[in-house]
Amino acid sequence: MASVLLVRSGTVGWPPFAGSMGKVMDRLGLVPKVIARPLGLSYLSACLKRRGHQCEILDLHTCPASKRITVLVDKIRKGIYDFVGFTFLTHGCPETLKMAEACRRESPGSRIVFGGPHASFTQEQLLSYSFVDFVVAGEGENSFARLVAGEAPATIPGVARRQGDGVISNAADVIESLASLPFPDREACLPIRYPYAPIDYLQTSRGCPKRCSFCVESRMFRKIRFREPKAVVEEMKALAREKKKLLYL
Repeated sequence: MASVLLVRSGTVGWPPFAGSMGKVMDRLGLVPKVIARPLGLSYLSACLKRRGHQCEILDLHTCPASKRITVLVDKIRKGIYDFVGFTFLTHGCPETLKMAEACRRESPGSRIVFGGPHASFTQEQLLSYSFVDFVVAGEGENSFARLVAGEAPATIPGVARRQGDGVISNAADVIESLASLPFPDREACLPIRYPYAPIDYLQTSRGCPKRCSFCVESRMFRKIRFREPKAVVEEMKALAREKKKLLYL
């Protein structure tokens, strides 16, 4: 059984908090009023726990920028993690690299893994940093769980790793049935205060029929799949019991 810390790093990725207003808020030590729990990491956590691993989520979007690395380092010092996984958008990459380097200094034995939209298409660049051990491209629920379980990286779809002076990247896999995934483990989010708690995300499908040049959706999820309506309704009811009043689908 492995111990895993999943980290949502980088700045909040939507206007107006990713621009000049975000810089002002960071300087004042503020965070946006609306932050929802990270859905992607919640799915990863659920898949890891289903296989018997321990998992926590640290959402650094809830922290002012000036305190994020400190919060992360404090968490690393208090626990022993076999794997530390980071997800981030492109504009959050420089900050995430600093965080990963700090993790390597504080916990040399932890394997550091990058995933998410930006990492899926920049494996070679990210693995040029010695403190990044693996990159998981595409849908990571099954691939990351297999990596944590100790399977050979060469056999796992979507995993990129260094080999000699180069980088070997396995083709990412597609999760054919979304019904095979457990409900997202939103409870794994550490008890950091979420501003405007009545909001959350809920996934009804993956993929998109469009091929817009500015959007990563069709490249990340190459096939369109839908969840069973009954499962979606059950999850909506569970969120309603948590008094979630606004759901993004």
